[in-house]
This record gives sequence, structure tokens and C-alpha cells, in this order.
Amino acid sequence: DLSLPQVAGTADVVFEGMRLLRLTNIDGRSGQAGFSGELSMSRTGSTTQVAGAIELEEASAEGIAAALFGRSGLLRFDQGPVPDGPVVIDEPPWQTRGSVAITAPATTLGGAPWLGETSFELTWDSTRLRLAAFEAGLGDGRVSADITVCCAGALPEKTVSGRATLDNVALAGVMPPAVSRSLSGTLEGGVRFEGSGTDLRAIAGTLSGEGSFSVAGLTVENLAPQAYETVAGLGNVLDMEADALSNVIRMSLDVGPFRAEAADGAFTIAGGVARFANLSVDGQGARLTGGVDVALDTLGLDGTFTMTPRGVIDESGMVGADTARITSRLSGTLLAPERTLDLDTMVAAIQVRANEIEVERLEALRIEDEARQRAAAQERNRLIEEQMRQRAEEEARRAAEEAA
Repeated sequence: DLSLPQVAGTADVVFEGMRLLRLTNIDGRSGQAGFSGELSMSRTGSTTQVAGAIELEEASAEGIAAALFGRSGLLRFDQGPVPDGPVVIDEPPWQTRGSVAITAPATTLGGAPWLGETSFELTWDSTRLRLAAFEAGLGDGRVSADITVCCAGALPEKTVSGRATLDNVALAGVMPPAVSRSLSGTLEGGVRFEGSGTDLRAIAGTLSGEGSFSVAGLTVENLAPQAYETVAGLGNVLDMEADALSNVIRMSLDVGPFRAEAADGAFTIAGGVARFANLSVDGQGARLTGGVDVALDTLGLDGTFTMTPRGVIDESGMVGADTARITSRLSGTLLAPERTLDLDTMVAAIQVRANEIEVERLEALRIEDEARQRAAAQERNRLIEEQMRQRAEEEARRAAEEAA
């Protein structure tokens, strides 16, 4: 009853009328991969039960997905990253129940190695198909999942629910290459989800759920906090055009990454949109705050993150939390993300602050000049008073001599 690939092989067959059928010493191949194990089917009244254990030489993510959603569920009729073929696991309700344990030393994705040692149970009853107790190695970490597809039968809509967890998994192992080129770190987290629809794209567009994550050793390329030190060291801001100042900041950001020991957060899924909101990450020399929405049916991105200085000492006062806000706007898709730097606010704030500093400098010079002028006037008055005192004393002396 399941959407499984074609196979060829041999096995020992044991049967007891219509009550029991057992295949042992299975030795078969499916495509280029071999498999072995045993299966049994037993009948008790109107109930038929399938059980067994199969060891694959190699599993494939596409094969597992086809078993869960049917071959037609992986088709694409319109352009998009998520298949929109109808999920057909079986039109009439299944006449059997089953649970088969499956193991493989590795799992491929698109023909390339992806997961390490893999194990799961494929279970089903009259209305549900379940990928249970999925466990696999991924780099130095592990991934686990449990996914249920319901309900087999005449209704075209299917409900997909499940959970997944990641433990000590590198971001490059779960993110598209375009994302992992900019983001790196070690991920731990979990998510639960549920959605309904006639195809995977429709199901993704209705998903709801929640999850949390923690990234150790987060690195964001081309977002170096050293840009603040560069701006603080500029001595000719008033002589620079806004575009020139913006280019200086951009080049300073490209010299290195933003680094943080850890980044923690939570997210919600509603209406097929995963929302990572109110994220705040304290890094080396800067703080990153913001959020991003991911449309799960199109993998579209819509987010904004702002970097502000943290622990930066700027004696000139050019760099501060109010003036040095570097904003990154995210768009595109997870497969082809786009990041746009918005430096207009920062450039304008820096120019305003530079004008204020210049005004303050000129005001200080004016005050110093007025102080010097007052001191010079006081000195002139003192000299005049001294001369007048000496003249008075001289006149008094002469008058005393004439009187004598």
C-alpha cells in the first residue's frame, strides 16, 4: 500500500495458509543500493499486521519523503521551492497496519552525502502514516524527528504534524549554501508543527507551531564592529560627502565578521509564516537586535536587524548608541537571500554629530578667546591702577617735600 520504490531480490518464504506470511534472509536491491532484513504479515480476523526490520545500504531523503507523501507529492507544477503535487498516500483506507524498523549507515540528499547513521520506524494504520523515532547523525551532532501524515481516504486534504530537534548541529548542515556562506555556528533547538492541505506547498502555507533555538559561536560575515572604530577615527567628516562616508562604512564592515558566543531565541509559526521576533544578541564590540519572518511556502524572507556599538570608547563622541545604528534589511528567499545595508540614518546622524562637535569646538574657542580678552583687560586695568597709584604717591611725595 505504501509509495515505495521498485525492488528486486531474493528471500526465504514461510507461510501458514492465509494467516501468516514471513520473508527472511531478504537480499535485494533498489536502484544502486542494496538492502536486507525480514518482514512478516499476519492476519487475525479482519486485521492484517505487517512487522519487520530492514537494513539499507543507503537511504535517501527523497525516498523517505516519497514514502511519506507519495511520489506525486514531490512534483512541481508551478515554479517554487516547495513541491505542489497532490499528496496521495492512498485513496482508499489501508487494509493493513504495520511497523517496520529501518536502519542505514548513511542518508543522501540530492545524491550527495548528508546524514550519518540513520534509524527510524515506518508505521501506519487505516488512516495514518508515521515516520517515528527518526534519529540520524549530522556532522558532529544529531537530528531527530517524528512526522505523521493523516488521513488516508477519499478526502483530498491531508494533515501533517510533527516535531523535530537538532543537537550540536552546524548551521551549514541544515541551511542552504547561500545562507551558510554568511552565517555559521553550532545549532541546538526544537520545533513542533501542524498544517493541512492538498499538497506540500498548501500545507506549508497553513503551518502553525512554535520552537526555540540556541546558536553557539555565531558568526555573521561582512558585519565587522570595527567599523565603529574606523568612524571614530575619522578627522574630516565635515569635508566628506554622504556617499563617501557611506562607502567608508561599507568597506569597514567587510573587513571581518560579527561574532557572539551565543544567540538564543524563540519563534512562532502561524499561517505558514515562521516569525523570529525581538531577537537580541550581544557580540564582541556590538549588539545585534531585530527579527525576520520566513514564509514557509515560498521560503521568502522579510526582516530587519540593527547593529549598535557595545563597549566602544570614542573620546570624540562621534560613535554612540543613537548615532551608530547600522541596519541590515533581509529580503529574497532562503535559497537566494538578499541583504541591503541602510546607512542613511547613521550617516546623517554622524554628520549632525560632527557639526555639533565642530560647533562645540568653536564655542570652546570663543569662550577661551573671551577669557583671554578678559584676562588682558584685567591686566591692563591693573597696570593703569598701578600707574595711577604710583603717580599719586609721587605727587604726595613732592607735595611733602615742598611743604618741608
